[in-house]
Amino acid sequence: MSGPRTAAGVDVRTHEPHRSRHTPRPPDLIDPQRALHAARQAAQDHGNKVAAERRELFPGEDQWRERAVWPEDGPERAELARLRAERDALWGQIRHHPVMEQARAEGCAKETGFALQKAGLADADGGS
Repeated sequence: MSGPRTAAGVDVRTHEPHRSRHTPRPPDLIDPQRALHAARQAAQDHGNKVAAERRELFPGEDQWRERAVWPEDGPERAELARLRAERDALWGQIRHHPVMEQARAEGCAKETGFALQKAGLADADGGS
């Protein structure tokens, strides 16, 4: 036996997937994880872009409030809300996946989540 496993078929210590025909990495869980990573990055990129634009619009030291507060009805907030909703929907899809439900029931949700993140990032980067 190669070590303790999570519900997703990964070693708890290394967070590496067990290469076994009995513990496949379900694409219906890995794909949303990759999409979640991209959605988080898109929201962060949008925030950084708006912050840079507002620094240009309000360069003065005494204009810190104008830089920090986005207009309530502005397109920047609407886009951020859209990006966050997309991110939250993906997180919900992952959270309620049968593998994650099983992991919570078995008390290994944290380890399974770490392994899933690692697998999603590796797959997104072209890794294993």
